Amino acid sequence: MRKLFQSRVAAVAVGAAVVVGLGSTGAWAAATIGSDDIRNGGVRTMDIRNGGVQKGDLHGGAVGSHEVADETLGLGDLRPGAVDSLRGSQGPRGPQGPRGPQGPSGDSGDDAALLDTLSHLLYVEDGTLQMDTLTYRLKDPIKFEDLDLTFFQELVHEGAPGASAVGASVILGVDANDDGKYEAKDLAWHVGETPHDPALLKDDTFVEMDGASPSVFSVFAPDEPRWWSPNVAGDGFNTVDPNCYNTLAILVADCADVRFDADDKIEVIRLVLGGSGAWNDVAYRLTTRNIGAEVKELKHVSIERLVPIPPAG
Repeated sequence: MRKLFQSRVAAVAVGAAVVVGLGSTGAWAAATIGSDDIRNGGVRTMDIRNGGVQKGDLHGGAVGSHEVADETLGLGDLRPGAVDSLRGSQGPRGPQGPRGPQGPSGDSGDDAALLDTLSHLLYVEDGTLQMDTLTYRLKDPIKFEDLDLTFFQELVHEGAPGASAVGASVILGVDANDDGKYEAKDLAWHVGETPHDPALLKDDTFVEMDGASPSVFSVFAPDEPRWWSPNVAGDGFNTVDPNCYNTLAILVADCADVRFDADDKIEVIRLVLGGSGAWNDVAYRLTTRNIGAEVKELKHVSIERLVPIPPAG
């Protein structure tokens, strides 16, 4: 029995000695084995636990492009600003590409609003022989009281000082016989071969506003006190009765020597230069702001001839 106990004690002592010896050997190995004691390729991936090598274990420049597999790095692997530092300068502009196909046509919109805001240049060389006009044909005729004509006038050429005594005139074509058509030749009645010929009016007539001063830029036509109309005979107009040369409302309501009734309607509206010596080598830019009616057609109409506008200055 005593021998058995002694043998067990001896075995434990030997085991302890081995443990101590191994522990001392590990410490010795860590202290004495360097990179020169390991052959190249001696340490492989399987010899290193996952996560065993950290950034601090690598010297600067140890990992280059050859050590990184293709397509394994993403934007998240790069430091902030690295992408911008890699962007080069902008290259030259490339050639223009071919023209694309035409798109579909858009809506025409409100024709009346379009026509009412267009600017036009009108010119006459000799107002006694010529008239240059913008002619608005209305989609539906309107009453005198519904006329809401506002336009802007800008004198852009004057051949000599005072060559333009007045600005643009206004002519309202009136369907006096109620046949749904305006047939009077109002421009020819002014400067045609036989001026003031009653036959040119047929069974209709017109109402005219003499132009305001050239210095007046914005003209609200109904309130201008210079409206007149051919007399009943059709060969001139009444210069005696003050009601026959007044605002549109007074002319329509109180002048008896005219060829229309107060309930007749307007079919045509014209903005006019010419028809008398009040215009001599002058040009105006006219912009119709409002009419008070829907426009069916706009035409630039001249009688005699449309003389080319001379150069500025």
